[in-house]
Amino acid sequence: MKVEKWIPFEIEPEQPQIYHNDPNLNQYIHALRQEGRILTGDEHQHLEDGMPLFSDGKVMSLTFRGWGSVMAEAFGGNYIDYYM
Repeated sequence: MKVEKWIPFEIEPEQPQIYHNDPNLNQYIHALRQEGRILTGDEHQHLEDGMPLFSDGKVMSLTFRGWGSVMAEAFGGNYIDYYM
């Protein structure tokens, strides 16, 4: 699993998504850690290239808190460190 590219936070209805309870979440977190790009929840939702598209065709589009939790798991700290 790897991050293919970063895209805008605009989701097509048919776009496969990754949710916080995805059974493969650790694989996606590992891919984000390897990518090394640290974003806040605000940046994740508002940058033109804030949403990761993974090699399996899924995107990770999360709430500020959800994104913060993923970043904390990938890079350490608490979700609030990456919230905004």
